[in-house]
Amino acid sequence: DDLTKSLGLDLRYNVTENLTLDFSLNTDFAQVEADDQQINLTRFSLFFPEKRRFFMERAGIFELRKDFSRYFNELSYGWTFKGHPFFQRHRVAITTDVYTRNSDGIVETLDISPSWSGALTSGSFFTIGFNTVHERLNEGFDLSDDVEILAGEYTYHNFYADYSTPGGNDLSADINASYGSFFDGVRFSARLDPKWIASRYLELTGSYQFDKLDFADRQQYLNSHIIRLRTLVTLNKAISIFAFIQYNSTAHSTLLNFRFRYNPREGNDLYLVYNEQLNSARYREVPILPITVNRTIIAKYTHTFTF
Repeated sequence: DDLTKSLGLDLRYNVTENLTLDFSLNTDFAQVEADDQQINLTRFSLFFPEKRRFFMERAGIFELRKDFSRYFNELSYGWTFKGHPFFQRHRVAITTDVYTRNSDGIVETLDISPSWSGALTSGSFFTIGFNTVHERLNEGFDLSDDVEILAGEYTYHNFYADYSTPGGNDLSADINASYGSFFDGVRFSARLDPKWIASRYLELTGSYQFDKLDFADRQQYLNSHIIRLRTLVTLNKAISIFAFIQYNSTAHSTLLNFRFRYNPREGNDLYLVYNEQLNSARYREVPILPITVNRTIIAKYTHTFTF
C-alpha cells in the first residue's frame, strides 16, 4: 500500500461586490458530498453535477461544446380544476430534443416525448409519457465489459411513469419506471427514492435503481443495481454528521463517505472526512483484488476574517 500526505491552502478576498480574488494551493473539497454513482447507458460521457463552490461560480461563462449543437423545444398546455375531489391541475406536453453534429450537420439524435402530468389534491405528483428516439451511430460503444452497442441506425420506443408522494410528510418517496425497446434490444428500468425525516436530529434518504437490458439476438445481457443511503445526524446548531454509502454492481464497487462538521459560527468550519472505495467482486480477476481500492482521511478548517 502507498501512503501519501499533502497540505493545502485556500485564500479568498472580496475586493468589491463583483470582484473576488481566489488563491488555491493543492485545492481540497472536503466539505463537498461525494458524486452519486451512475450507470452510463448512452454513448455520451457521464455528467456529474458540479458541487464544488470554486467551480460553480460563473460556471456558465465556460460552458462550451464544439462537437455538436443541441436544439430543445417544448410545447405544453395546462389547466386547473376547482373543487375536484382528486385532481388539482393537469398538463400535457410534447418535447423535442435534437443533437446535430457540427462537422457535417447530420442529426445524430432525435428524441420526441409526449407526456401527461398532474398534481393531486393530496399533494402527490405524477407523469405518464411515451418516448421515441432515433439514433445514428458512426461508432459503437460499450455499456459494460460484456455488453456493447453496435454502430448503425436505430429507432426505439419506451413508456415511462413517475409518481411522487406528498413532500411535506415525514415519510415520502419518488417512484419511476420505464419499459420498451432500446437500440436492438429491450430495456426495463425502475427507481425508488424514499426519504424519512425521523426527527429534527435524524434524516435518512435512500435510493435503489435497477436496469435490465436484454439483447437476445446477440445473447448479451446486463442487470445493474445501484444503491445509495444517506444519513444526516444534526446534534445541535454547530455539530452535524453525514454518512453516504453507495453500491454499484456494474462497477463492482462500494463507496463510503463520512463527514463530520463543526460550525461554531457563520464562516468558521471544521471538517473531518473519511472516504473509502471497496471492491465488491474481488474474485473477478487473477490475482484476487484487494478489499480496499483507496482510502482518504481529510481534515479541513475554514476561518473568515472580517475587516
